[in-house]
Amino acid sequence: MAMQDEALLRIVDRVYDSILSPEDHGLVLDEVMRVTNSHFMVLSAHRPNSPIQPLFAGDMTSRRLDGLAEYAAGAFATDPTAHFANKCPQGGLFATDHQIDRDQHAAHPHVKWNRHYLGNSHWTARFDVRDGMMFGVSVHSRSPDEPHAEDDRARFEMLFGHMARAWRVAGRKADLGSHRGAVMLLNGAGWVKGMSPAGQAMVESGQGFRVLQGELLPQDSRCRTPWREAVWRVSLPTGPDEEAMLIPHGDDRRPLAVTISAVSQTHAFGARARDILVRVVDRDAAAADMSRQLGNLWNLTPAEARLAQTLLDEDFALRRTAERLGIAYSTVRTQLASIFAKTETTSQPELTRLLARLSG
Repeated sequence: MAMQDEALLRIVDRVYDSILSPEDHGLVLDEVMRVTNSHFMVLSAHRPNSPIQPLFAGDMTSRRLDGLAEYAAGAFATDPTAHFANKCPQGGLFATDHQIDRDQHAAHPHVKWNRHYLGNSHWTARFDVRDGMMFGVSVHSRSPDEPHAEDDRARFEMLFGHMARAWRVAGRKADLGSHRGAVMLLNGAGWVKGMSPAGQAMVESGQGFRVLQGELLPQDSRCRTPWREAVWRVSLPTGPDEEAMLIPHGDDRRPLAVTISAVSQTHAFGARARDILVRVVDRDAAAADMSRQLGNLWNLTPAEARLAQTLLDEDFALRRTAERLGIAYSTVRTQLASIFAKTETTSQPELTRLLARLSG
């Protein structure tokens, strides 16, 4: 390479330094473009075969901004780089002078789009896949008509390797050690990034979930397709922020109540990805814990604590509660009067608010 090794090493240092200094991401990207003789860059972080939410770097002229709006509106459908990424789930190198036939290059619709809006007709892209997530960078040649020289492409490949590693470090496993509930943090592909102690214990004991080759999955194979579909939807940039489902516990107890929530993460170089926070509630254990708390706080009898919990589950429908517990309606009213006295509440709405706060 003509570029001095020392200069490249300084850029590599800045790549890793920028993990802790996100405000320097733009400067690092400018350096990468400069040493690869590029004038525009596209970065992405996504689950393979899912919509890409790219980040753009370079001089944003009004023409380029118009072009990027057109790209988001549908021009991406002709982008051979995206097609390459989806066909190569293990990652790889894309270069227009290699992947697009020379005789068809000038007539290719996306080459025409690039030439009109970005001012070049050749670009080089690299993709790296780890833990089910794909990180990609595309650099556009400064020359209007020529592809990157081999030295420029070699520099880009070397720097991309460090950028991909820095991106993975920036999205490293979360520390959920202090979380009391059963919580799991997943990346957009459903792979585990971290678990709370309660979540770890639940998985290790086979209560509802297991980890298979890094992916969190329900123990019950019948639930795996709807589970993956729910995780997939929440992982999409335009998907719902939260979904909920019931997962079999693995024995005769009630199913686990599970929420799947999106957590927007900005990793290195501003490349965004949606992480997923999974919260699991063992409804039987939660009910038993609440009954103990009711007994400790207000000296409720086991029957009164069971009634309070059931009333909350049944929206304070007294007759339905009596049927569910198998007791007389008059017994429900008698026990409820005792609960009012012990908790120092005087109405069903007041007692409901108290129990709801206690149940979290």
